[in-house]
Amino acid sequence: MRRFFLLMSFLAGAWHAVAQIQFEETAFLQAVLTHHPVARQAELLEDAAAAYLRKARGAFDPKLFASDKSKSYGGTAYYDYQAAGVVAETPLGISLESSWSQTDGAYLNPESTLPDGGLWSVGATVRLGQGLLTDARRTALRKAEAYVTLNAAQRTLALNDLLLDAAAAYWKWYKAHEAAEVAQEAERLALIRLEGIRSAVIGGDRAAIDTVEARLRWSTRRMEAAAASTVLAQSRAKAAAWLWDDAGRPVALADGVAPVAPTDWAGATVWVTLHPLNDRSRSARWQSHPLNNALAAKGSAADAEIRLAREQLKPQLDARFLALSPTSPIDLGPTDYALELKAALPLFLRKERGALELARIDRENIQLDLENKARKWEAEAYGAGVAWSDQVRQWEAARETEALAEALLDAETVKFNAGESSIFLINSREASLVKARKDRIDAEVAAAMAWRELGWIWGEPEP
Repeated sequence: MRRFFLLMSFLAGAWHAVAQIQFEETAFLQAVLTHHPVARQAELLEDAAAAYLRKARGAFDPKLFASDKSKSYGGTAYYDYQAAGVVAETPLGISLESSWSQTDGAYLNPESTLPDGGLWSVGATVRLGQGLLTDARRTALRKAEAYVTLNAAQRTLALNDLLLDAAAAYWKWYKAHEAAEVAQEAERLALIRLEGIRSAVIGGDRAAIDTVEARLRWSTRRMEAAAASTVLAQSRAKAAAWLWDDAGRPVALADGVAPVAPTDWAGATVWVTLHPLNDRSRSARWQSHPLNNALAAKGSAADAEIRLAREQLKPQLDARFLALSPTSPIDLGPTDYALELKAALPLFLRKERGALELARIDRENIQLDLENKARKWEAEAYGAGVAWSDQVRQWEAARETEALAEALLDAETVKFNAGESSIFLINSREASLVKARKDRIDAEVAAAMAWRELGWIWGEPEP
């Protein structure tokens, strides 16, 4: 009998040994960041920004043109206009052009009559009023440049959110796995104790009521183990839903794959040392935070819209000057030219003034949003740092509590073997140990998630 209870005492402090394949959190998160559809969507943000920038720059690409216009009626060639050239808009608001024209026909307009062999022209259109400082093309380019920063920041934020959500799924799986292990171990120990009590009752060493107590405890443990297995199956399936392969197909977790508990916070401690919680360091970190970068990029785009709206209030005054030559585009005379002036101004400017006011309101909203999020972020950054440190201390205390509860169960078992204790006290000590183990698991998960939330707050999506 004494040998039986010594064996039971040994099993009370042991975990059920099962061959398992360890799947660490970092490997799990790296797989998510590499293959998850949301991660691939985040990569598309940078591609979209590059395409948008390329499109905006394309507005300044030179354009070749050619035309041929003619009329013939009743056997008479009325006119024939031929032209070819190149025109290009510049980021300075000046349009450059060079062309060659030739005309012929019996009924040409006098102003369209050109020298034999055609006429070369080289010149530019200068916007002296509206369009001098900016225009739609330059505004689109500035917004595209801002969107490159904006999309890069949004990509980081998307990956950051993805990492936090995936980590939450992983640690729920870990908690359920460990809770199931504890419940199964408690069920096995309760069954061993029940068989031992039955033998003791048959041998006259224990009262029959002890069998009822042991049976009740085993029945309760069976129920708890079944419930824990259900939770484990659900959390395991949810964790597997985050995994995809290179071909974009869902990946199932293989049998025997199990999550791994955090065991060393040395690297985390170094990270916190490099990211102090004082006001100055938080303020400096916010300047490079992806959320700040995103809002700053939106502000830059809004500023470009304001400049364009202001420009629309100016009168339109365009001057087009062409130097002419009948021989070549480089043999231009000072007296041969064409000059065109164009001016226009809306009388009331209600549309333009309304657009400017809306652009200013949009910019102010962005600035207020930036100030609000900056203040909120600084408070959350400080709170997350403090919370993580507290969670680590709770985890350390929970580990010590578990060790003490196990020592008390061992001591109570020795007393029980010597006839100085009861089954009720043994069960009470065992219940305390089970609770201490569950509390340790909860503390582990809380510390791990506090660490991930700290990285999420600081905007550093690293597995």
